Amino acid sequence: MKLNITATDKSKNQHFNYSLELSSKQVQNTTLIICGTVLLGILFKSYLKSQKSV
Repeated sequence: MKLNITATDKSKNQHFNYSLELSSKQVQNTTLIICGTVLLGILFKSYLKSQKSV
């Protein structure tokens, strides 16, 4: 997977090009980590709510 980001700052007349290349394994691992973090956050939030109601 290749990610290209291009930006232009017209006020300073500057151009930025950023390129990042990831293997499919890296993309898979990154997706797994992000989803896992979100799920842990949801579970932790529900745990805190259950502790307040007790």
